[in-house]
Amino acid sequence: SFAITLLQNTPNQKATIGEISRASKPDAKIILTGLRKSFRNDEFSKLLRQANLSVETLELDGAMREWVAICTKRLR
Repeated sequence: SFAITLLQNTPNQKATIGEISRASKPDAKIILTGLRKSFRNDEFSKLLRQANLSVETLELDGAMREWVAICTKRLR
């Protein structure tokens, strides 16, 4: 499993998520968060899908004001 909580602070979110996906085993759970003010739901979901991740859950954590995504790496 892998988790990252500072995605909005990385210079290239797409490359960061792509590298996480590349380095993960096919069945790994990957948990990513992104601040709501930095990502719209559809933008965040698209970034995850572009990195070959299957989004199991994408919810807004109201207390933290961030998106929480639980994903797995898709088999190609």
